[in-house]
Amino acid sequence: MSYDALAAAAGVGRATLVALESGKPRIGPGRDPNRAATSGTLITWYRLAMALEVDLGELLKPIYGTGEGR
Repeated sequence: MSYDALAAAAGVGRATLVALESGKPRIGPGRDPNRAATSGTLITWYRLAMALEVDLGELLKPIYGTGEGR
């Protein structure tokens, strides 16, 4: 799925997807280049999971691990 298709399906901006994937802050006029990259909101991650038709936990597992040993 393309960035544009995923952004449309999830109701988020394409630039948000790029920032989430790259781990780099969005840049442009009026933006602070020293600001930390976005990690996304719970709503954004939920919308992405729904658009991709996967469980939110499955989508976040590569980021936060399996939870074993906690």
